[in-house]
Amino acid sequence: MPVKHVLKQIENYQRNVKIELLKRGITQRRLAKILGEDYVEISKAISFYQEPRFKRIRKEIDKYLGIKE
Repeated sequence: MPVKHVLKQIENYQRNVKIELLKRGITQRRLAKILGEDYVEISKAISFYQEPRFKRIRKEIDKYLGIKE
């Protein structure tokens, strides 16, 4: 997959998460509390770190916010 395409996917995901958080009026810190995760872990997951724990957290975020990849 071309690098530009991957970067665009990451940008779109980050934008979608931020939009959904704004719609609900919650912050990333509040989302972290709701999901029982550390704020830094949530931030790294949204930034698309590729370790398995961040992939798991992204799935939780997607489920909570109703985002489809």
